[in-house]
Amino acid sequence: MSTLTNNEQRVVEQLLSSDTNFDVDEVASTLEMEPAAVRGVLTSLVRKEVAVKGDDGSYTLNEPKLKEVQEAMAAEEAEKQNRARTKKDIAMEIYNSDPKMPRKEALKQLQAKAGLTKAGAATYYQNIWKGQQSGNTLRTDADSETAEENRGNVQSEDDKRLSENKDDEDGNDEAS
Repeated sequence: MSTLTNNEQRVVEQLLSSDTNFDVDEVASTLEMEPAAVRGVLTSLVRKEVAVKGDDGSYTLNEPKLKEVQEAMAAEEAEKQNRARTKKDIAMEIYNSDPKMPRKEALKQLQAKAGLTKAGAATYYQNIWKGQQSGNTLRTDADSETAEENRGNVQSEDDKRLSENKDDEDGNDEAS
């Protein structure tokens, strides 16, 4: 299934916004494009069967074919967005869709949607499903930073106590 270029999308949107047929000069004027460029775009749309050229030289849209192309483009866009998500994001979405999902079904979905191997899916299942039940979850980078800060605070507290104890010991030595 072919997709539409940016200029093809612009021309299609212009044709969709009007109830009348357009000729090349009208489309070019409205979109502030050169007539030759619009002619090339419309020729391409006709080749893709998205537009139809009338006997009078005007163009109309082939709505069923346009819908098919738009659906394909939407699916491609969704796939791009899906690739941008992490495996953890996808796994969490699967978990959130049904936390009580049977393990076998969850593993199938993790393999299909996140592209995990069987072993990888089992690991994500264990970390997320079991972790959510026990209150532990996979850590994000932000969680890790917070944990580092907390460890730093704990260490500072320990340092303070050691310092106080040392001061007490030094004070006891002087009193003796």
